[in-house]
Amino acid sequence: MKWHTRFTVVCVGVAFLFTACSRKQDQTAAPNTLTKAEKEAGWRLLFDGETLNGWRGIHRTDAPACWGVVDGELVVNPPGVETDDKGDIITVDQFADFDLTWQWKMQKPGGNSGLKYYVVEDLSTGKGGIGLEY
Repeated sequence: MKWHTRFTVVCVGVAFLFTACSRKQDQTAAPNTLTKAEKEAGWRLLFDGETLNGWRGIHRTDAPACWGVVDGELVVNPPGVETDDKGDIITVDQFADFDLTWQWKMQKPGGNSGLKYYVVEDLSTGKGGIGLEY
């Protein structure tokens, strides 16, 4: 069995603001951007700040309707969206070697959140990914 890395976001009342994959935090850089040096070194963003391009649900080709983008943030249960179409999202691409940096915030006190990595979709059942969780 091949083990590839996919990033999965657990959607249980949480809003995520993803910044650059593999970037050192630079407080002067604009959110969700790479510096020239990072681009030249081959770093890439997992989230473009505008769309769900590059993300999909477990065992599906599109993202569940509970996910959206609001003000440059990847969010679950965006305002005005009511749906029963829920589930984790994973990156379309697979990664073998990576550094990951992200920012997140809670939508409400007592919420739940998580980021999974080394997700094995073949072992995942239902709408949730099986993998290590941070």
